[in-house]
Amino acid sequence: MAEVYLASSALIRDGFDGLRTIEEAQRSGFDGVQLFLDPGYRRDEYLSRVIQELAYSQLGLVIHLPNIMAPEDLAPAEELVSQFPASKLLIHYLPTTELPSIRGTKVGWENSVIGYDLDHIAKTRSAVARDDTFFVFDMGRPLVLENKVKPNIAVHRIREEIQALRPHVDLIHTADKDDWNTRFKGHWRPLGKGVCLALLGEMRAFQGIVVLEHEDLKMAVDSLRVLK
Repeated sequence: MAEVYLASSALIRDGFDGLRTIEEAQRSGFDGVQLFLDPGYRRDEYLSRVIQELAYSQLGLVIHLPNIMAPEDLAPAEELVSQFPASKLLIHYLPTTELPSIRGTKVGWENSVIGYDLDHIAKTRSAVARDDTFFVFDMGRPLVLENKVKPNIAVHRIREEIQALRPHVDLIHTADKDDWNTRFKGHWRPLGKGVCLALLGEMRAFQGIVVLEHEDLKMAVDSLRVLK
């Protein structure tokens, strides 16, 4: 069974606040949180509060790094890793092509191109192999079909991508939407209420972390109940 994490994107109305994300994840029964390392973490007081609340909650931690790491982001990232050695850090493959060096951990690669682009996914997997790291499969990005391919073909290929993930090593990012050919903006749905219905079995069976990246807290909580 998958471990289900709440992404701070669900707290978009609260500025993606990490403290609120931890609070809501704990209240709703998530296994962990994914926090985006925005500039707020450069403030010592805020970082200390996040560390304190995470330690109290005993939630798992994934840290999503910005596409371009500023020098000021290095210290909070390394502090989080030192406090939570089992945490996972990730960054988009493109525009970044070289993994940032963060003491105490190895950063994973996530596919970043929006649209049905299997070549980009293959290149991301190649970067994972080259750098001996882990893969974060954002399955929502290739589900923006834009009439390039029929839905049944896309489902088949994405199912294969999920099945190729390594248990307890690689991660899944997911959400759901109500239209195959559009982006998620304005089309968000909880899992099981949109185009990802045919992939629920693979997500439930995945032995690893599934991060819900909805930009709506209720949808994320409803999706947790579907996966669990």
